[in-house]
Amino acid sequence: MWSLADQGVASLGSFLTHVLLARALPPSEYGAYVLILGVVLFLNSIHASLVSYPLLVYGAKADAQSLRRMCGACLAATVALQLPLGLAAAGAAWVMGRGWLAPLVIAVVLCWQVQETTRRALMAHLLHRQAIWGDALGYLGQGALIWILIRQDRLSLEAALAMMALTSAAAAALQTHQLAPMRVGWLEARSLGVRFWALGRWILVGNLAAVLNLQAFPWVLARFRGLATAGAFQAALNLLGVTHPVMLSVGNLLVPVAAQSGRPGPISPSVRRYATGGALAVAPYFALLMAWPGAALAALYGPASPYAELRGPLRILVVSYLFQYPAQVLSALLNGLGDSRSDSQAQTAGAAGAILVGLPLAARFGVGGAAAGVSLVNALRAGCAFWRLRKIAT
Repeated sequence: MWSLADQGVASLGSFLTHVLLARALPPSEYGAYVLILGVVLFLNSIHASLVSYPLLVYGAKADAQSLRRMCGACLAATVALQLPLGLAAAGAAWVMGRGWLAPLVIAVVLCWQVQETTRRALMAHLLHRQAIWGDALGYLGQGALIWILIRQDRLSLEAALAMMALTSAAAAALQTHQLAPMRVGWLEARSLGVRFWALGRWILVGNLAAVLNLQAFPWVLARFRGLATAGAFQAALNLLGVTHPVMLSVGNLLVPVAAQSGRPGPISPSVRRYATGGALAVAPYFALLMAWPGAALAALYGPASPYAELRGPLRILVVSYLFQYPAQVLSALLNGLGDSRSDSQAQTAGAAGAILVGLPLAARFGVGGAAAGVSLVNALRAGCAFWRLRKIAT
């Protein structure tokens, strides 16, 4: 329950931020925000592959003091990574024709990744009860500050990015105080880096493939259909964000549980309980969106919003999430068991579907085509991950 509450806080804050910005910003500005968010999430996925995901797996097997030392080394690695990641963030802002946003995007990337490092360290020992305070400060605080800016008629894309960096920094400071990371010497850090690379390199390949599985769709929509269409795609996705507390908390639980088991084989009662419970929790909401998509869109954005007409794409995105949930569960199991290579193969299968079918659909048919493309990607991911898990378990 603490895992669900913690992820609920994080997902609720992100959800509120996305919805508030969608309601307050012009469609083209919201589309620009969506593209920037995609860049940030892509850079965060590189950090997750090499730092925070291996920390979650190896930290689950470490004692308290070893976890603190491991976290200290990971924070140092996070700062070191900012040189290439910061250059990439600045380059993306320049490509978008918004080079003046580069310092803010770099600040968001750095602060978010530092907080994600401390957050994952707490999760490694299932300390979700402690992590929730920093996550509330970071994610709910972000939404609250943006709401205040809207009330004061001072919201802009620049101000929203500044609030994201500020609240992530505050959350990272609190969770660092809770965890008290320890400094480590060069030899210990190097040894740890070798272990992290051995596990994380295949996650990195999978996460790079995952860029095509979702984050490439808004860029294709912006290129062929305009920034407003990219914003509309995210606006439809926002309604599915309600399920993220359940879906992500299940994944956060399954990684350390699988890591502690140390071997594949018959599904354990804990794994089955978490996975089944999550599926039962999200199923009624999926049914609601399928039955009344127009009412859900109007309730979130207002009946006069241009996003209220996204009924068809929303239904297709619900189908995509019916595949995404098992894909995420299977991905967590594979990574927890240390078989990140199999997970990267599943992600690569999805990327192949995106390149061959999904992205062309988005370019040709707009938001509906992008929704269909994401559904295909998630179906391929789930099918490939299931096949790989069965293979290593027999």
